[in-house]
Amino acid sequence: MAALTAFFGSLLAQQPQLKVPIVSAGEIRLSWPFASSDFVLEETTVLSATALWTPVPKPPKVEGGKRVVRIAAGRLSQFYRLRQGKAPLTTIKETSPASGKGDVAVTRETILRFSSPLASTTVVGNDRLYAQFGGRRLLSRVELSTDRLTLTLFYLEPLPGRARIRVTFNGDGLKDGAGQFVDADRNGEVGGIFLLDFDTLANGGVAETLVTGRVFASELAQAIAAQGSSLPSEIGTRQVF
Repeated sequence: MAALTAFFGSLLAQQPQLKVPIVSAGEIRLSWPFASSDFVLEETTVLSATALWTPVPKPPKVEGGKRVVRIAAGRLSQFYRLRQGKAPLTTIKETSPASGKGDVAVTRETILRFSSPLASTTVVGNDRLYAQFGGRRLLSRVELSTDRLTLTLFYLEPLPGRARIRVTFNGDGLKDGAGQFVDADRNGEVGGIFLLDFDTLANGGVAETLVTGRVFASELAQAIAAQGSSLPSEIGTRQVF
């Protein structure tokens, strides 16, 4: 039997209405007007004067002009309310590599992970996210994950070895799934520019070192196939310094 879920709202003159239609036997849909951006959805398991209300961890999505949170119905009673207050801004919670990281492989991509999904209409290109070395932007492409929680910068050329790489992300005007602007530089305010610096692995040559050898093709020479000899490649002898 599905749990009985009750809902409670604070008594404010402009309190938005929290609607709770049951979409299915296992899911509940909570919604309130999109314009009520300064209200936070909270939950508790006990309804009393001393109840501990905590923000619902699942961020709302925008559907049909409303802010919507879908929650799986549980076996225990759960209570929800809207409280007027500033919801936490979506920001970058993790990067890979981490800021200041050393010995990063020259073929490694750069990843930014967000605390909440970005808006469904989000498009991020190299005008917002890019890497630089020596004043030049490195060739790259940007991909947004299907859950809109991760941006990945894939490099189309090897990163310079033994170099300090700077990654720049411009969050001005970028919104999350709840319609709020993103706090890119993690200063508590919307917008901003996030900077990430890391050092690549030293992949230069080793002094007074030489590797030399012959390159063989994979097929056998027809004339001497019986002896199992390999046919030398046209590449011939190669020296690597």
